[in-house]
Amino acid sequence: MGDSTVPIERSIAQTEATLAALRQPVLDALLKEGRASTFSSTAHRNGDELTIETTGKGTPKQVLKVSSDIHSESTLFNPMDPSTLKAPNPGAYIVGNFTIKDGQNNVIERDRVNFFASHVDDWYSRPDKATMSLTRMDAKGNPFQTYVPAVSEEQGGYDANGQPLRVATPTNGGPNCGLENIGNQGNHRRECDYIVHDPNSRIGDLSYNETQSTEGRTYYRSVVRDMQGKVLGIVEQSFALDANGDLVSATTSARKPVQVKH
Repeated sequence: MGDSTVPIERSIAQTEATLAALRQPVLDALLKEGRASTFSSTAHRNGDELTIETTGKGTPKQVLKVSSDIHSESTLFNPMDPSTLKAPNPGAYIVGNFTIKDGQNNVIERDRVNFFASHVDDWYSRPDKATMSLTRMDAKGNPFQTYVPAVSEEQGGYDANGQPLRVATPTNGGPNCGLENIGNQGNHRRECDYIVHDPNSRIGDLSYNETQSTEGRTYYRSVVRDMQGKVLGIVEQSFALDANGDLVSATTSARKPVQVKH
């Protein structure tokens, strides 16, 4: 598999690439058709490949096979693992390259995940910040969707969902992931913000504000907005990993915010 990583580092990159592929169908259904949907996935490792089978109401089973080539620096802590937040270490740099095949073994996607974590919160002296990016490419290596590190900033006022109006701006190399409430030492919720550049979305760039919870089954909840701050939908992913950091199961859904006005 070409990996030179400990399981948690490999798991971070592999999980992010896999979740992006799994949420694409529900996001497309919501943004292009205005339709809410839910998909269930199960996964198992078969040698160098992670095989994922996904089903949804009224849709045929989809099979994805994910193989990886991941490299990283050695590290004693990782900001994405709350149990290691207090361990002293200069940080981690992870580069993950992925090949995704369909059930007929045709290459349909090539992805790259970059993860860099050497940022320390000076106020609390904690390594709770990281920079994460993802580039999704077709079989020939042409990018078709890019998750650009961003920060989601409140602009004043409220959106149609009754939440503070937020607009994403690029971090230009700065961290885009960190603890949601840095003042709470027992906090287990993180936030990652992106600008999703997707020329095929029919909407243009998207603001992607993701909250991650690691209490029990890992749960991601993302608010998707246009670049003016209008809420377009909510994407939710609940998933479980095995002891080696491989995906075991996942539920992915997308819906319109309940209070959005039309």
